[in-house]
Amino acid sequence: MGDPINSSIKNFCSEIGTEGPVAVEGGKTRWNLNGFPQKDTRFVKAPEGILSAKPDEMIVTALTGTTVAELHKELGRFGQRTCLPERGGTIGGAIAVGENDISVLGKGRIRDSVLQLRYVFSRRQNHYKRSSSCEKCQWIQST
Repeated sequence: MGDPINSSIKNFCSEIGTEGPVAVEGGKTRWNLNGFPQKDTRFVKAPEGILSAKPDEMIVTALTGTTVAELHKELGRFGQRTCLPERGGTIGGAIAVGENDISVLGKGRIRDSVLQLRYVFSRRQNHYKRSSSCEKCQWIQST
């Protein structure tokens, strides 16, 4: 059986293609923060789903199109949560925007909670990156 992350990203790269501007559409809860996409932009949905949860290690593997509410529901079964704000959006959107939950002092900051990301950048290539807080904003914005 293949790696579900690699399979999802490969399919996502195929959907994005190589022509024209593309925007990833999630919950659209913070859609207007950077301005709206140009008229000829093609919209795609990010892969979604929770692939694994390791409560003993406090690690969850999820795809970015998964809603924050769905993630919190799954983690709640183990008495756990994340610091992602629950505003109806997706995991990918919350991380990309970088907006902390109003309870940041109790829950922590988003930039400190991501261990690893795989993303598709402007050349429509799959890229794998272990995170370090100081770099995260730079490479999320460069995608």
